[in-house]
Amino acid sequence: MPKIPFLRPNLNLSDFSSKLEQIQHGWYSNFGPVEQTYCRKMQEAFFHEDHHVVGVNNATTGLSVALAATDEVFHGETAKVVLCPSFTFAATGLAVNFIGKDVVLYDTTRNYQPDIEQILNYLEAHPTQKTSLILYEVFGQSIDPAILDTLQQLEIPYIIDAAASLTLPSNHSQLRPKCIQVFSTHATKPFPTIEGGMIVANAQEFDLLTLRSYLNFGFRGERSAKVIATNGKLGELHALVGLNTLDHFSDLMKRYHAHAQQYRTQLEGILAPLVRYGNEPAYQFFPCLLAPEVDADRVLSRLSEQDIFGSGRYFSPALHEQPVFQSCERAGPLTHTKWLSDRILSLPLYSSLTADEISTVCDTVLDAVHAAG
Repeated sequence: MPKIPFLRPNLNLSDFSSKLEQIQHGWYSNFGPVEQTYCRKMQEAFFHEDHHVVGVNNATTGLSVALAATDEVFHGETAKVVLCPSFTFAATGLAVNFIGKDVVLYDTTRNYQPDIEQILNYLEAHPTQKTSLILYEVFGQSIDPAILDTLQQLEIPYIIDAAASLTLPSNHSQLRPKCIQVFSTHATKPFPTIEGGMIVANAQEFDLLTLRSYLNFGFRGERSAKVIATNGKLGELHALVGLNTLDHFSDLMKRYHAHAQQYRTQLEGILAPLVRYGNEPAYQFFPCLLAPEVDADRVLSRLSEQDIFGSGRYFSPALHEQPVFQSCERAGPLTHTKWLSDRILSLPLYSSLTADEISTVCDTVLDAVHAAG
């Protein structure tokens, strides 16, 4: 059988060449006209009319910039500590470390939600410590609105790492105070450019120049660095690819959802139950959370013996199991993170995947489950 790769780019550039004339103006970076058009159209399609949308060269840079902006606008000083989930991709924690902040890891529930009790207990135990908070939308699943309501009531600022979460209809159009959202538009993400991302913030709390300055050497109206910043601008070519993707995104979403439904139907008997908040996510891959009675390690062992399709273990190892983060402080026990890491199997899901290929993947998984007893 042919090998089915785990990830493939979701880009459709079949009609892209006809649009290249839009960047033949000698302006290729520095918040050019294409980037501004792209951000405006993304705001109209996915977000609130009072959201600022700023393009960034990648979401890892976007997270670092969001933390710096949170310090300036909400903390008024540098927050040395950042609460970060252990059940996430390495980039989330590395974005914290790279700008000199310390990671404190917290747990994620079996329903892919941040352990809000653990977060609040940590903040209560450190009342004088300036602490930032990153919430992660696991596998594009929306965060329980009750959790966000709690943070809003307590006036706790937070950053949502929404790397693979753009959906139609949007799960991110509500205007929440003290909330910054960061998205990835890497080629393998549900909404692909070639490489890039977006920072989305409340226009009532941030002026556009402040956000852009963190991506443009700290410049605020003159070519003089006013704050510690980076060069993280989204170029015109990548913005143009984003505009092209926007034209195709509705069709992409339909394919993602059809693929996910086929997986759910064919693997129904071995999946753990999951509560969903908001609209169906836009999938970068299909997170196959195996039911407790399924021996996940034996299944994975069987799959590794058969070079039939690609699979991943997102997120295993979790951050606390990776060398860079093993010594990090923990807000509490990471019991559920360990449970998720032991039970997760990430299966291929991209726009060019066929129904027959999904059936092959599912048959292989089910055969492995049965063979593992």
